[in-house]
Amino acid sequence: MIDELNKLYLQATDDHIKHGMTWYNDAHHMCRRIAKHTKTDLYKVVGVIAALSPRNKWHRNISDCVDVIRKGRKAKVCTFNANKNKALRILDANSPSEVYTILNGRKVQSFYNNILKPFKSDTVTVDVWAMRSVGLDRAPNKTLYNEVESSYKTLAALKGIKAHELQAILWGVIRGTSLA
Repeated sequence: MIDELNKLYLQATDDHIKHGMTWYNDAHHMCRRIAKHTKTDLYKVVGVIAALSPRNKWHRNISDCVDVIRKGRKAKVCTFNANKNKALRILDANSPSEVYTILNGRKVQSFYNNILKPFKSDTVTVDVWAMRSVGLDRAPNKTLYNEVESSYKTLAALKGIKAHELQAILWGVIRGTSLA
């Protein structure tokens, strides 16, 4: 898996690297702006973003988050109803750990951690694109998730970056975009 990841990394343009290195920090700052604007705790905003993220484009995820905060159940979102219900429960949460429990899925929990604590997080958001980056086209079970995450961590350490930064860089490469 590490070899597959490294092959992709070697295809990364300066733009992929630039945007990947800052993506989670930029997402964190976006959530801070939403929190300030809506007078909502940052950990709740990040939790709502994470809950609404499956099968949702980033820009739509942002607008869906604001709509859920403002409109509650009346908000229309571009993800599954179960995820919208999680987002609504998150708005009533009393702590970041409660949000983490409500998210109840390793991928969205990692996404939550990576955005909430971009300089401290040590998790990798293993989504469909991370799986494809190691040559697999299926959802990971627990063992496979651990293997993929470990491979990202190993290569990231060799490159001198955080594992979630590597994941964001390779997300752009595997999708053929610059993350802009």
